[in-house]
Amino acid sequence: MPSLDEQDLPAINADVRRQAVASLGGYVYQIWRSVLIWLDLRADEALDLEGNEDADVLSSAGAVSTQIKALKDPLTLRSSDVTEAINNSWRARDRNPGLKLRVRFLCTAGSTFEAGRPFGDFHGLQAWQPIHRRLNLETAKSDIDRLRTFLRSISALDADLLSWLDGASDAQFATTLIDGLEWDLAAVGNAEVQALIDD
Repeated sequence: MPSLDEQDLPAINADVRRQAVASLGGYVYQIWRSVLIWLDLRADEALDLEGNEDADVLSSAGAVSTQIKALKDPLTLRSSDVTEAINNSWRARDRNPGLKLRVRFLCTAGSTFEAGRPFGDFHGLQAWQPIHRRLNLETAKSDIDRLRTFLRSISALDADLLSWLDGASDAQFATTLIDGLEWDLAAVGNAEVQALIDD
């Protein structure tokens, strides 16, 4: 069989917007992250891939579902990946009443300011975290009010979630929605994850 000379092959002017290079990179990142999660499992935990999210860690105490994203552009509360994560977390809660379920959005991208800077010196995703970590709801009240008002303005959120936001108490808002979804942003990339696995 004669060998091919690359000079004899035609060159195709491809539409790079249709190439799946970024998607493939995302799948590779998801696989490496899943391996790291698997290696970090405790004896009483199990890993379910492509269950509720990309990687679900299950135990008798409940479940942590991790959505894994390799993204470059910084995120806001209006970013499609973020609103999709909020909706998916809300739907998973509805599908699993009685289960202690936390969704973790693990992403290589960081966050940035929303248009008009409604959270002042903080990005919306940064405003989410202090509420998530705070025990005293009174000190979190202004953060809760601003975040709830902003979320109500996002039409991409599920209608039943938007309706729930209108009637939920501050405690319900904090424990049901905020505590159920963790933003793990600016995560290390493939090379660093592989190094952690090799250790």
